[in-house]
Amino acid sequence: MTPPIPRPAADLSWIVETRGATLIQRRHGAVASIPYPYAGLWALLADGRYTRDRARDMMSVLLQTPPQEAEKEIRRALATWRKAGFLQVE
Repeated sequence: MTPPIPRPAADLSWIVETRGATLIQRRHGAVASIPYPYAGLWALLADGRYTRDRARDMMSVLLQTPPQEAEKEIRRALATWRKAGFLQVE
């Protein structure tokens, strides 16, 4: 069974900036800034192009770490974003 794909929460918008992305909740305004290279991961999710392999390969290059370390960073980022209410799982 394929794990569910995380997607941005329904009440969230974002602005891509030179060095990251700013998340905006309709109720609260700007709520978070995601720095490079994690903004690249956010872009994959937001654009609907997220796959585990694509995310791992991209983050491995951006972080200049082995794929296993990149996967740990991805899991940590996704957990943080879920806890903050920035993601929903489809």
